[in-house]
Amino acid sequence: MYPQDSLPLCPDILVLATQPSVTHEFYQFTQHQQDQLQEQLAFQMHCQWYREAAASVQQDLVRMQHDINILGWFYRNRPSRRSRPQVTDNLSRCGVPHRV
Repeated sequence: MYPQDSLPLCPDILVLATQPSVTHEFYQFTQHQQDQLQEQLAFQMHCQWYREAAASVQQDLVRMQHDINILGWFYRNRPSRRSRPQVTDNLSRCGVPHRV
């Protein structure tokens, strides 16, 4: 089956490779590991995007706080700040500092 020069170092691998249940379990294990790695990488990419988006929004907020509140002139009887919903679970999962 193999030329003499390319034989694996461990002959037990050939014995295990001939057993279908062992090779199927090994395939399932490696497939599961690859799936977990892909999910972890996708989550890390999402967290990186979320951090960048949060930083951009915070910069926009700082810039907007220095703008003139033209709508405030028209709506003087209403409170100037509306209550914001508390969104902390996605921020804390991705390691973004949250200001309240």
